[in-house]
Amino acid sequence: MRSIGETFKTIGELVAFLTRRGQWWLLPVLAVALIAAAGLAVGQLGVFSFIYVIF
Repeated sequence: MRSIGETFKTIGELVAFLTRRGQWWLLPVLAVALIAAAGLAVGQLGVFSFIYVIF
């Protein structure tokens, strides 16, 4: 399991790589993917608690 710091560093490098190549339009896609991944991680902890937080 990677640490949170390493994960954020990797995300930062990916964002910098995309913006350097002029593919800034991929950043919203990346953001949605990250939100989905966070949702899945929370879902593994407890789907009902996640739904409760949303509503």
